[in-house]
Amino acid sequence: MTCKIERLASKGNMIMLRLCGWIQVEHVKTIRELIEQETGKVALDLREMTLVDRDVVNFLAACELKGIELRNCPAFLREWVTSEKAADSRGASLINSCLSLPVSSTGDRVP
Repeated sequence: MTCKIERLASKGNMIMLRLCGWIQVEHVKTIRELIEQETGKVALDLREMTLVDRDVVNFLAACELKGIELRNCPAFLREWVTSEKAADSRGASLINSCLSLPVSSTGDRVP
């Protein structure tokens, strides 16, 4: 199965990006660009993800550290993201290596 990304508007100023299928490192740039295009809060719906690469897990961990909500995260993926964040106790290298999105303390994107 390939990667599929759907953009869904939610209540308020929330945008949901639904990630489906096998998400690989080559998809991270596209996901990052889609997140950067948004001006409000962004959440990632992971319910339909089936496989991921380790680099994608690091990216998702960095997203979460930056205030992007990971919704409907499968148990295997939640455990892996939590493990990656714990391995990088300060979170700084995850954020610096995977995500360069300025986000406010409320989780809103900073223009």
